[in-house]
Amino acid sequence: MIVAALLPGAARLSAQGCQMSFNVSVYQDGSVSGDLSTVYAYSNFVDQSITCQCVHSSYESYAEVEAPDGSYVEGSASGNESETSMETGGQLGTYNVYGAALFQCSCYGQVGGGGGPVPVAVNAQLTLTVSQTSCTVPRQNGTCQFVIGAVAGGGFGGQVTGNLTVSLQEASEEFR
Repeated sequence: MIVAALLPGAARLSAQGCQMSFNVSVYQDGSVSGDLSTVYAYSNFVDQSITCQCVHSSYESYAEVEAPDGSYVEGSASGNESETSMETGGQLGTYNVYGAALFQCSCYGQVGGGGGPVPVAVNAQLTLTVSQTSCTVPRQNGTCQFVIGAVAGGGFGGQVTGNLTVSLQEASEEFR
């Protein structure tokens, strides 16, 4: 997000031959760990303001992760970069990442801006494997045994085993 403003006091600076304007670009991004246990937020910004005789200082950057249930974690750092992370605790869904910048302007005081949200999907990838361990179908009836294995992202997995009874009926005259 770009924050740009022409403030009221700019008229006096303009009279001195300079047109004051704020131009701060805030960038944010997010990612999730391979095991789906942690969401990461990164934020940085660039101050390309025309400051004339004003001085910008005390830069601070903020990054935030918001979970699907509304809980959030913030991180801040002096300078123009920050990051933070949030444990998912197994909560799947869309997390949102936000970034913000804050600094002091010697002419106008505290100035800030931000951007977002950047969605980060935390969804388990499910892989199913089906295998037949044995199957006997003598003539028209029989039993098949099977195993279904499931593995999901985040280290979740399991197995289902069972029997399937096969019973074939002789077809009626209308289906022959």
